[in-house]
Amino acid sequence: MKNKIIDNFKSLDTQKQQHFLLAVSGGIDSMVMLDFFNKNPNLANISVCYVNHNFHSSCNKMGNLVSTYCSSNNIPYFDSSIDSSNITSNIEAQLRKKRYLELNRICKKVKADYIVTAHHSDDQIETILIKILNSSSFSSMRGIRSFNNNIFRPMLDVAKSEILDYAEKNNVAYVTDPTNDDTTFTRNFLRKKV
Repeated sequence: MKNKIIDNFKSLDTQKQQHFLLAVSGGIDSMVMLDFFNKNPNLANISVCYVNHNFHSSCNKMGNLVSTYCSSNNIPYFDSSIDSSNITSNIEAQLRKKRYLELNRICKKVKADYIVTAHHSDDQIETILIKILNSSSFSSMRGIRSFNNNIFRPMLDVAKSEILDYAEKNNVAYVTDPTNDDTTFTRNFLRKKV
């Protein structure tokens, strides 16, 4: 896993150490990403942002986990809260849009070079399947990009199995998002049933 992430750094400006704003939800993927960057401080200076979607029962628990990890490791921590009460359709897309607005706001505030997310290769497969189901254009079939403006996704070559293995070997604490089991969401349906 480490070598795959380091390989993705080759396209960055290596003249200076980058400042990353890690988007950490408290789930296994982003907690592994946080632990990895915390244990490899030579890769980048990090700050962390937790965006509370106020959408399910574990939101506060997830935020507390991220906050506690950052406090214990002297990592600058920021949180933000978004209103999900008026969202009635296309929930995932609307929450994603609001989340990135908040992440960009915090990124500017802390003068970070990149927002860094924990998207991995399994996410990539699911995204491409969703685009096929939605009859998306051919150009969008490439799925999630490693770089998109100021967003960097260094784990796109990392499989979920590698993340699970890292979490177990390094005793990474995380909270499972209860909405991950809701197969009314297309992504979850593909993950669980397809």
